[in-house]
Amino acid sequence: MEGDIKQEGCSLILKELITRGACLAIYPLHDDDALQTIQDRWLTYLEPPWAQPIDLVKDYFGEKVGMYFLFLGTYSTWLFYAGALGIVTYALEIVPSPFAVWSTTFCGIFMSMWSTVFLEHWKSTQARAKMTWGMTGFEDTEQDRTEFEGREIHSPFTNGFFMPFATRMNFIENHRTETAFEDNLIAKVFVFQFVNSYGALFYVAMAQGPLSFTIGQSQPWKTQRFQCAPHCLNDVGALLGTIFIIRVVMGNWDEVIKPYLARLEKEYEIRKESENDDAEYENPSQPELMRKRQISPAEEQYEKHEYDSLSLFDDYAELVIQFGYATLFVSAFPLAPMFACVNNFIEIRVDGWKMCQNTRRPWPAGAEDIGTWESILTIMSILATITNGMMITQTSSTFDTLPEQQRLVIFIVLEWILVGIKIVLMAALDDVPEDVEMQIERQDFLISKIIGLERDEEKDLEDDELFEIEEPPVHASDPGIRDPNKKEGDEEGKEKDDKDD
Repeated sequence: MEGDIKQEGCSLILKELITRGACLAIYPLHDDDALQTIQDRWLTYLEPPWAQPIDLVKDYFGEKVGMYFLFLGTYSTWLFYAGALGIVTYALEIVPSPFAVWSTTFCGIFMSMWSTVFLEHWKSTQARAKMTWGMTGFEDTEQDRTEFEGREIHSPFTNGFFMPFATRMNFIENHRTETAFEDNLIAKVFVFQFVNSYGALFYVAMAQGPLSFTIGQSQPWKTQRFQCAPHCLNDVGALLGTIFIIRVVMGNWDEVIKPYLARLEKEYEIRKESENDDAEYENPSQPELMRKRQISPAEEQYEKHEYDSLSLFDDYAELVIQFGYATLFVSAFPLAPMFACVNNFIEIRVDGWKMCQNTRRPWPAGAEDIGTWESILTIMSILATITNGMMITQTSSTFDTLPEQQRLVIFIVLEWILVGIKIVLMAALDDVPEDVEMQIERQDFLISKIIGLERDEEKDLEDDELFEIEEPPVHASDPGIRDPNKKEGDEEGKEKDDKDD
């Protein structure tokens, strides 16, 4: 079916058709030529994160997916510099050096400031992309969402059984737009994810020493306080490194290997069915058309996984949780930023390959920012100051020689200083570049005049009258000026008489 876009197409509300069960799935088909161009420039082995063809990705997959890969590339680029410092810090720790103790302190303070500067830079990058892509004010004009039932999925990054419950609660709240729906879903689910992802690390870093007890070997009826050897910071680092490696392996398994094997299995089943059908169609009595039947591109792509808003949620959640590992506990494991950088270098290609080869083409969707994830990152940046300050003063051996009360005073003073510096940085660094802000104001002005048909202000009208050029008087005797009182016939007759003379 085809219909003119100006006449609202075929008047089909696609999501409603899926909700009612009238259609199994509705999705745009992949364009093989455009997809090949993107893969040739995007999925190369040595392409740096800052050199992604973001405009091609945005034009093919939509602004929402483009914004995700823009964030992934920017975040990975900044992790490279943090990772370089982490390697130096780790080298000073394992090699006997007088700077070993203070290098960890400097690394924790640096990452607390790094997170703030990175987020301010990202806001600036995001604002420029929003303006360039024409997404300014998108959320204000976004269409109302159609009510539909969400599909329950199991994902390692949405913690399986909690995600369907949060999604159902979000449907009951009946948010007006898709963006509002997703932002509220993020806020609900990530609280649970935060506890689930960082609970063990917080316990080992902050509470294992003071709260843990072990049973005495010589007197089993007595207990003694558990002490980390030499301090709990080593335990935190070992636990964080283990979590990092496991998440990388399991993440790639769930995102790439498992879906790829499932796809190969489906393709094998389709080939077997096709071979059986060919054997049946060899009967001369079967019509020629049936014997030559082939699987259409739409049928072939239907077997691929769907990439929807929940899939994008998982990808963002994976990065934000990783951001927490790289900033909240970097004092215990300085290599965390470099681990994250290497992982993201692979992640760009994994996610790109997944979208190009392993999933259906998603519906292009607009976005002017990364939504609630930005607020979560800001909160985690502030929390990183507290956790690193606590580990430096309380958990590590930096201030072991000082009494506990003095260490607490140092922690409080250090926190106030770091938070003050973060506030100054947030105020000093512009979220929106000056040239972008000027261009947005110009666009708003033109839209208000051309589309909104707003009248000029009285001051503008007065200025126009003040500078209005007064036209000189027109005389009938001037050359090229026709006397309005004369008729055309009189002029033609006069010209004829002149010729006769």
